[in-house]
Amino acid sequence: MIRTSSRLAAVHLLRQCNGIDWFRRFVDSYRMMAEPLEHDLVIIFKGFDGHDKSPYLKVLEDIAFQGFDVPDSGFDIGPYLEVSRHSQHERLCFLNSFSTLLAPAWLTKLDQALSNMPKAGVVGATGSYEPAGPAAPFPNYHLRTNGFLISRELLLDLEVWEMKVKPDVSRFEAGPKGMTRQVLQRGLEPYVVDRDGTAWARADWEASGTYRSGEQERLLIADNRTNAYLKADPETRGWLRRLAWSPGDPGRNPQRKPNAFRRLQRWLSG
Repeated sequence: MIRTSSRLAAVHLLRQCNGIDWFRRFVDSYRMMAEPLEHDLVIIFKGFDGHDKSPYLKVLEDIAFQGFDVPDSGFDIGPYLEVSRHSQHERLCFLNSFSTLLAPAWLTKLDQALSNMPKAGVVGATGSYEPAGPAAPFPNYHLRTNGFLISRELLLDLEVWEMKVKPDVSRFEAGPKGMTRQVLQRGLEPYVVDRDGTAWARADWEASGTYRSGEQERLLIADNRTNAYLKADPETRGWLRRLAWSPGDPGRNPQRKPNAFRRLQRWLSG
């Protein structure tokens, strides 16, 4: 059982197979972006069975935390659910293994949005309209699970399934029975929260400047996807924006190299 000394917990997933650099970035940002709101920090040690934790513990040497060990399975959602079952916290903020905090009082901003916005059921740092097949067409409102805050009671009340393969996780994030869809079906609302603490209703997510929009200048919590957008060339950025926010076919991924079969088809077709 995870000790509960506060109503809130920030839960960070640390994957052994990712190495230590991403973890250092998270911990550095946790130190730098001071959070005045009382909370417990829980570090999920995923896949560390038989591996040396000491370099990671050294990174954490001046930070109070609780460790929670899980095997290298279930991707990120599986361990999040396992922590929820072993916790008594009122609210849980989940941060994936690529998360980096970009503004002070980041947890306060999420917590205030969940407390104060009309019918708020879940809040997060980024959202998207990207469709997920015929059963979840555009606009497929869904909060991304790189950084989100939800009540433990609501999370454990959602319909879930075993996270065996990557599509299982994608279904939980963006599918027709995903987290956001289930929250909406309960008459509750998802909100994106920016680095100033402004909460954006789902109809306005594209304008929030948090995910694949402009320079993402109002982003509260970064991850590998938001970093990839910032580093992309203009053509790739345009494709990523269309993927997230446009109802039409975004076209071919500019970074995807055609294979020999496609090159042959083009040559034969003249």
